Amino acid sequence: MKDIVWGHTGTFKPFAVQKNTAKVTKDPNSDTVVFSAKAAGYDTTWRVLTNANKVAVDQTGKFLIKDIPAVRAGKTSYIDYNDDRILFYPQVHSTDFSAVFLPKIPLGGDVHALKGGSIGFTGASRVQCKWT
Repeated sequence: MKDIVWGHTGTFKPFAVQKNTAKVTKDPNSDTVVFSAKAAGYDTTWRVLTNANKVAVDQTGKFLIKDIPAVRAGKTSYIDYNDDRILFYPQVHSTDFSAVFLPKIPLGGDVHALKGGSIGFTGASRVQCKWT
């Protein structure tokens, strides 16, 4: 198949995901981020830098799972957290993510909804979390 925009050719395959609604919260007096997709039964927490305690996060969005067995209770994921998305990887140096959280940002809204820079994360961070 040929990409009409860039002129590249390649083989495309279907991208199947499980879609869920999820929420990311962080109390301003805590160093713990809580991720919950309650309807689907996915929950996890992770810690941020102590100096980020004054920052609050309360964001809903879509949680898309590509690799369901990698995101089950008892499994560990490694997070690539940024202002506009959270990627969950099955291993530290994995090149392909198993799930992604995309915050719901209204038209004209703050694209820094997850406040990654404010709570001590950059795109290169890989913080560990365990699914419950």
